[in-house]
Amino acid sequence: MSSVCRPGLRLRLLVCALLLVLPAVASSCANVAYNRAYQEAIEREVDDYRHQGSVEDLHRDVEAYLANNGYVAAPGTSPTVVESEWRAVDASSRRRLRVELIYNPEGLIAQVFEVWEEMSPQRFVADSLDRRADFEHELHGRLLADAGEPGDGAEPVYPRSADEIWAEVTRLAFDQSRMFVDPVPPIDSVAVSDWTESEGRRSRLEVRLRRRATNQYSVEVQERVERAVGERRWQPRSDQRDLRLELELIRLRDPLRAQQIETEAQEAGDSAYLRALDRGAIACHCTA
Repeated sequence: MSSVCRPGLRLRLLVCALLLVLPAVASSCANVAYNRAYQEAIEREVDDYRHQGSVEDLHRDVEAYLANNGYVAAPGTSPTVVESEWRAVDASSRRRLRVELIYNPEGLIAQVFEVWEEMSPQRFVADSLDRRADFEHELHGRLLADAGEPGDGAEPVYPRSADEIWAEVTRLAFDQSRMFVDPVPPIDSVAVSDWTESEGRRSRLEVRLRRRATNQYSVEVQERVERAVGERRWQPRSDQRDLRLELELIRLRDPLRAQQIETEAQEAGDSAYLRALDRGAIACHCTA
């Protein structure tokens, strides 16, 4: 009996496969439609919201809002601008919140910005490039080759494959907290390790395998040292309005309206989801 499917059977199998795939595609596109409509509704309602009360009351609530988010209001801020102290994210970046209070005939507008700064890169200049005889001597002992000792006037030549020699080089470097990224032996070229920084300097190993004959190589190891110059400074990275944070401020001052905004956004998302399913969601563009 032939194992080849008849044309009609192949067509039915293809249709069945499509029927299994299409609902998943439609659901995925509908989810995109929901998220887009939900986010747009949140942004629209938050942008239109007006805070009631005096600017002093809003200023005081903003300080409480900052505290709820783990920030401390910086001293000396103006009545219409409240900034938090900087909060470290890691060694090279920090952020803070800035709230701008704007007068409007219908009430006060409070715009929340998330401000990021990052530390400028450290600049280095060349300091020295020296032969690492100690590294070469230790490598010689590991390779156990029938070659002269390093420094006895003859450059050691190792009757080993380049891969074997390079494996020992990388293991010895790892024992000294150095890493080589390239796994390929640097035959008649130079491989460099990662930089190691300490007390205003940084250094890396530079290794070259010189081909002397078939499966015979010598190894040259140098250490390049650079010293730091100049001072690192904080520099701007981003300063963006965050409507999600503004919704949290509304929730603090007007929890009922905040809940209404979220409910309306969910309803807008649900409607978009159903519309996407109704039209099959196949024609929709699945873009965020």
